Amino acid sequence: MHDTSPHDDTARDEQAALPQSITTFVFAKEYGLHAEILSTAVIFGTLASLPVLIVYYIVLGFIR
Repeated sequence: MHDTSPHDDTARDEQAALPQSITTFVFAKEYGLHAEILSTAVIFGTLASLPVLIVYYIVLGFIR
């Protein structure tokens, strides 16, 4: 088991409660990565998932 301070646990809990897109942006800023590129990738990933979700619900409607 790793020895962590209460501050580490609180920070981890706060980051886990954030939506995925915000978490990606926070980690990018924290580790000095290209936050703008990663946030754009999250937006495109979300937009790409919408048609997949719609098709998924249509298929589930046919199965029932």
